[in-house]
Amino acid sequence: MKELNFRIFIVLFFISPLLSFPLIVYYIYLQRKYAYTFLALFLGFIALLYAPTHDLFRHNLLYYDYVGEATTGIVFRQDVLLYTLTAWFAKWNINFEIIRFLFVFLSYQMYFSLFYSIQRKNSYLNNNKKISFLLFLLLLFSIRFFVICCGLRQGLATAFAVFGVYKLLIENRKVGYVFLLLAPLTHLSLIIAFVGVLIIKYINISFKVGLFLAIVLYLLSMTLMNYLSSFLGGDVGKAVEVYTTGYWGADGEAAEQISLKGMIALYFNQLQMLPLLYFMYKVNENSKYFSFIVFSFIICAVTLPYFAVIDRMIMLFMGISVLFLIYNFNGSRLHLKVSKTALILVASFFFISLYAERYTIRLSREYKLLTPVPYILMNNYSEQWLWNNVNNWGK
Repeated sequence: MKELNFRIFIVLFFISPLLSFPLIVYYIYLQRKYAYTFLALFLGFIALLYAPTHDLFRHNLLYYDYVGEATTGIVFRQDVLLYTLTAWFAKWNINFEIIRFLFVFLSYQMYFSLFYSIQRKNSYLNNNKKISFLLFLLLLFSIRFFVICCGLRQGLATAFAVFGVYKLLIENRKVGYVFLLLAPLTHLSLIIAFVGVLIIKYINISFKVGLFLAIVLYLLSMTLMNYLSSFLGGDVGKAVEVYTTGYWGADGEAAEQISLKGMIALYFNQLQMLPLLYFMYKVNENSKYFSFIVFSFIICAVTLPYFAVIDRMIMLFMGISVLFLIYNFNGSRLHLKVSKTALILVASFFFISLYAERYTIRLSREYKLLTPVPYILMNNYSEQWLWNNVNNWGK
């Protein structure tokens, strides 16, 4: 009977992913391993149908620039993974939307596989479906869908980093180094995760020491960033300058264009960290994984004055700290309080992000989720469609 139900579910998903969505949620509640993969696929389909505005607009245009070129090797430029795939897909005449699908699917699949692994090993979660589902929602809403879908590089790079850190420092598996190397190849900023692992390999950082360093380095942030920009030089040094003192910096042109609603969203994003920081303060565990969380918090403090950078570092902190909470969850009053508070904050920020994307959503083709999977996979935003519908947003 179970096998028959599973086959019916597969057929329904193939015919209409949207109609099968309630069953996906139900099977996740029942802790079925395959349900997590189907949810990752579903989210990948949403990304595939999402209208390419802002960063996606420029990435999509680059794809069309590559069409007709004979690029077969590696595209040696910063964030090599995306640009190499873009060139290859253009040469093979595979729609650019498939890249978006792959990036989102892989990101969520990595997060979900870690959650399922923790769930199986944690007897409390294994026997308590309601609490387990609540913690799954905490993880789900803490993952920045729009960053993965619309920015591509940063979101997937963060997922690689979180996955690699967990595999290496919790499961003690050397394969974690592979994902830690993939992270900066996807977005250079995630080299910080590899550096962090090397640092905490030799020293453990307690929460109190980390908090002291965070305060001191925050106060010295501007001086440190100026020095780092000069030390690195070249394109990397210029990138540091642009994001700290230049256009995307604290007093740059981009910061001046942020609306009141945008400022509220930025501060709300930072508030998400508070319950997890409180949990770290109470636990103060002596482990390499805990030390890495403290390290990522210090990086957040250093980059706090720079809105375009702190947003990216918070993603790393949230990913590894939410998993730390789930990994240690024992049903105590403290754990429940922190989990529920964190869930409220991350869910609220998700809906704030959803509201911010309302104009793009109107252009998108999510209605196709009612149609069969092959039809969804054929979705394509042509170059002419981009210029007709997104040109002003792509600037």
